[in-house]
Amino acid sequence: MPKRESLKIDFNKRQVKGVFKVYNFIDHGSFVVYIPSLNLTSYGDNKGEAVKSLFEVIVGDFFDNLLVMPEYRITEELKKLGWQRGRVMRKKFEQTVYVDKDGVLKNFNLKEETVINEEIMAV
Repeated sequence: MPKRESLKIDFNKRQVKGVFKVYNFIDHGSFVVYIPSLNLTSYGDNKGEAVKSLFEVIVGDFFDNLLVMPEYRITEELKKLGWQRGRVMRKKFEQTVYVDKDGVLKNFNLKEETVINEEIMAV
């Protein structure tokens, strides 16, 4: 069983920490990095470039835009992506939807022989 994804949001400090399942593969000559639980994707000429863009720009921008919303809206938006807020630990969210490699293939309409790597990354 894969390690469970999680998010911790400090609503007062407007800070986010998370653990995400990240898939990477090559598509049409570009390196692609994808976080299904946030529906965020980045491309690059190599893995390092794609990962850097994803975590320094795209994920940062996603959470910057999310954190300007009222707390109830943040919860609603994350729920649409399959995240559930903890009942006891109200700052913590867990991913309730499992996406496997076949699901990634369907999202990108990739060839069956495409090699997809899976990693767990923290931000």
